[in-house]
Amino acid sequence: MSQFASTGQVTFDKVEIVSHSGEKYNIAAMLVTLDIFEDVLRQFTHAKLTILDGLNIREQLPITGGETVNISFTCNNEEEERVVEYTFAITSLTDYQPIA
Repeated sequence: MSQFASTGQVTFDKVEIVSHSGEKYNIAAMLVTLDIFEDVLRQFTHAKLTILDGLNIREQLPITGGETVNISFTCNNEEEERVVEYTFAITSLTDYQPIA
């Protein structure tokens, strides 16, 4: 059984895209889902983020690949509080659907 049984036990402190020019956009409020994968056969961790982008940040940055995503979240359970931080590079943007 998982230590963190409910979604309320994880608080996102930062989900930030850093553009090639160094501009930072905190998209934590847009985050719908975050899946983090660790591969036992490779030395990489990768993530898939789903965001609801009402600000069209894809065009504002623009996102072309190689931008950095900094993720920081706090895990709380009855015994401890732990901050987890990841830094990823954007390698692709898939399933983009504009919001009407």
